[in-house]
Amino acid sequence: MPHDTPDFTYVLSGLLAALGEYPDITLTTALRAKADIRHEADDCLISLLLRTRFGQVMSRNDWYRNKDWNTQIESEFDAKLKRARDKSQYLRIQASYLTKTHPQAALNLLDRYFDLGEHFDFAQAYVDQAKSYLSLGKTAETITSFEKALVREKNHPKLLTNAYLDLPFFIAVKSIENKYDEALETLDTYQPRLTFSIDKYKWNAAKSIILSSLDYHEEAANFAKAAIEFSEEKKSGIKYHPKVGLFSESKIDKQIYKKVKKIAARKT
Repeated sequence: MPHDTPDFTYVLSGLLAALGEYPDITLTTALRAKADIRHEADDCLISLLLRTRFGQVMSRNDWYRNKDWNTQIESEFDAKLKRARDKSQYLRIQASYLTKTHPQAALNLLDRYFDLGEHFDFAQAYVDQAKSYLSLGKTAETITSFEKALVREKNHPKLLTNAYLDLPFFIAVKSIENKYDEALETLDTYQPRLTFSIDKYKWNAAKSIILSSLDYHEEAANFAKAAIEFSEEKKSGIKYHPKVGLFSESKIDKQIYKKVKKIAARKT
């Protein structure tokens, strides 16, 4: 679990993300740091992280941010990687951009990343690995990688990911019944980490879908209604960042949203 009092490592994570080196560092880490910031410069630093995480800041160095992948791009990437001092970060970041469009290439890059040994962003690498397996339709491997991310976070809580939410949500929407207990336990354990409206929507949606499948219809309806309420929020509640982390229908599975609405409307 995350520390109650942020230290320099949290701020350092914000600096790296703001510089475009680790764009996927979770915002929970940043906000915990922001709550304890004492200097204006550091406050600006965390603000940069917020913008970076949601795609509002782009790094000029885009050679390791390719959204497409072919023999030529791979060759050019490898040529620049050879000259890079810290190769691991570039391998992971590049992989993160390919999890949906070129998942096998992403997995290959992540294998190279893990072969380089211990790195502080292992948890995020496992999440990227899970997303790649998800794109390939490999359910068991997806779950295993998300589980590895959570184990890593437990042992190294300075860098957190969304695995605590992605794993149970995946189990719920895929109706993986033998994993329902694990999903519900994960949701309950990590509920205090919920920060943004979109996360609270997914948390409640996952709960409602699983409980509905288990015939706990009244409880399922209550969680589904809560999910819808969070999806309708118009302000984040975060000063200077009122639109951060809001629900957007363009970024979610519309069929799942319809399912949650149906559960909410069910008469008990």
